[in-house]
Amino acid sequence: IARRNQEWPCNMPQPEIMFMFRINRSLIEVYMPPGFGHTVLVVDDEPTVRTLVATILAAGGYDVLTSSNGPDALRMAAEKRIDLLLTDMMMPGMDGVELITRARAEAGASIGRFMVMSGYVSDLRHAPELAGVPLVSKPFTSRDLLDRIQGVLGYSDGPGRVREP
Repeated sequence: IARRNQEWPCNMPQPEIMFMFRINRSLIEVYMPPGFGHTVLVVDDEPTVRTLVATILAAGGYDVLTSSNGPDALRMAAEKRIDLLLTDMMMPGMDGVELITRARAEAGASIGRFMVMSGYVSDLRHAPELAGVPLVSKPFTSRDLLDRIQGVLGYSDGPGRVREP
């Protein structure tokens, strides 16, 4: 909860005001971060990348689940509704293409959208299994990642502008 005219307490862009109400004649504004209410499953075999992406998304207000491999990600998706599955492409065992293909077949309605992150974006554009799947190129900034995810989930026209999904 933040009081009107109080400085926003973090480096992230100040989110839209979702609710305003009065308590003892003081106007109180309740801020909801842009990702509030959305669950993202981050799949990457590199612990540093996985932790970094999860930290960025959590700071953006997302509920974040993480997995180091495809089979665990499929199990998690079967147990919980996922708004976005964000996967690395190059992983041992089950790569990102196979994960997305199997998740579409097995998890179906429990995953809302898919997105790929990779340092080899030019190679991925030729994968027919990824037609329509958005790509984010590594390396990326936290702002780039958050903006891209907001666009993929369909609820932002940019910082501070919200539209219906």
